[in-house]
Amino acid sequence: MVSASDLHWIFSVPVGITIAVLGLLGNTVSIIVWKKLIDLKLRQNQSTGIYLIVLGVCDSGLLIFFLLSDSLPAAFPFLKKNSYHYAAFFCWIAFPFFFIFLIASIWLVVGVTLNRFFMIALPVKVKMLYTPVRTYIGIFVLLAFSILINIPHFFNFKPLEEDSKWKVEKTLYGKSKSADNYEFWLHCIFLVLAPWICIAVLNSIILYKLSKQAEISRNTKNSQKYETKSSKMRNRENQMTRTLLVITFSFLVLLAWQCISQCFWMQWEYKKKEHSRVWEMVDKNFAFGKLGVVINSSINCILYCLTGTMFRKEFKKVFCFKISIKGKLLESIKERSSSFGFSSTTKVTTIIENCETSKV
Repeated sequence: MVSASDLHWIFSVPVGITIAVLGLLGNTVSIIVWKKLIDLKLRQNQSTGIYLIVLGVCDSGLLIFFLLSDSLPAAFPFLKKNSYHYAAFFCWIAFPFFFIFLIASIWLVVGVTLNRFFMIALPVKVKMLYTPVRTYIGIFVLLAFSILINIPHFFNFKPLEEDSKWKVEKTLYGKSKSADNYEFWLHCIFLVLAPWICIAVLNSIILYKLSKQAEISRNTKNSQKYETKSSKMRNRENQMTRTLLVITFSFLVLLAWQCISQCFWMQWEYKKKEHSRVWEMVDKNFAFGKLGVVINSSINCILYCLTGTMFRKEFKKVFCFKISIKGKLLESIKERSSSFGFSSTTKVTTIIENCETSKV
């Protein structure tokens, strides 16, 4: 039977690293595509795209610090036991910044959901409410809040020298009841559960509003001219709403999975000696459950592609089209340059640069 420590290693090293690396690639692609969409197709409504770009950055930060704070010491256990540099890095950078990006990611999903709610409930006033400047100010406030609320995490651990070896040790605050209350009541209940409930309620209202709007549009006959002018914009907004509903519902499922397992783990950690069998089961569930946040931060690009035609088309334009055109250019230029006896590498670089410049 697989032990809890073996499960932690499996889900932190081979599984965790694979998911995190793929997620980093996907988030990079998402950021590039949403930036293109903001510049080209979402000029009248940039706020949602801006939120999704910042969400991709925060999700990438979470994945990086998951690798540094969880996967790395699991793969190389000596780092936490015999390295001052890593012990200091873990205590004052890796551990607190993982939670900073976690809270920022969670509340950015709240911000995106609230943005979409106003798009549906107040379509006329939303342009005044969500100007680019106000959007950036709102994001800045969310990021500042994520940093300030996580200040106690900078004091949970400290490097400790013991028998000429350095290890990570809990501080007096980290061992205190105050730290436990902060983690459970403020972090788990307020910072995680409250946004979960908020997103669930807003999604329910959005679905209700969409069903009402669909019923009205079926019963109302507009002129052909009006339908022609507004059809593209309406389809675009419906795609964005559908995409964000899928994103937020997957967030609700994965966060609930992680939050429940972590809450049980925190409650039973101090009882593990008296109830070893129960603790073993709780620890195994937590080893699996902690992947909920990692998976949530890794799958957005896949969900964008599955649910949004606009994102999918722009993805193909940005990547597939460029690759195919450059491949054909390389082949034709190499053939011509070799026939004239010129250096193919120089010619290829020059012509592609000229193409890129003329395209811009």
